[in-house]
Amino acid sequence: MNIYLDMDGVCCDFVGAVCRLFGKPELIDNYPWDQWDIAGILDITEEELWTKVSNRGMEWWADMDAYPWFWSLYQGLDDLSPVTFLSSPTHDPQSLAGKLRWIQSRLGYRCTNYILTPRKNKALLARPGDILIDDSPKSIDDWNAAGGIGWLWRQRWNTEPALECLLDSEERLSHCLKRIGEIKENCNER
Repeated sequence: MNIYLDMDGVCCDFVGAVCRLFGKPELIDNYPWDQWDIAGILDITEEELWTKVSNRGMEWWADMDAYPWFWSLYQGLDDLSPVTFLSSPTHDPQSLAGKLRWIQSRLGYRCTNYILTPRKNKALLARPGDILIDDSPKSIDDWNAAGGIGWLWRQRWNTEPALECLLDSEERLSHCLKRIGEIKENCNER
């Protein structure tokens, strides 16, 4: 069993960084429910979004805040099975370099447990028993369709208001680790 862990939206706060970059930090705690289109929410074009992000360079990506649960999630998963970061940088090489620096600054420069590819189809790596933890419903659906086991990491942008209770950090973390532990046991029994 392999565990693949998305970065933006699961480990690091991309949405918060974008909201601060565009001078709208109030959106961080008031992000609209079930709304994936951050450019639309900020009332800008996709081009404006990615141009401003690209202009910030590698440091913007490398210095992105880790979520408070990051270490507990990573260590808990790594106790179950080796974790590989699986992330899609933008086409700007500074995004790739920054994401690598983000990983290395937390796990050391010898860390090689990552796959960084601009190709958005993560499901190409899916195999039976392999788990992807991601905040993108599309990535999870594609992973499941390819035979893997997808775990949607709940965030405001991928959750309906009625499911707000699923966003409690401690409960979300505990439930995820418990469920993935059960999946591992089931895989080992086969």
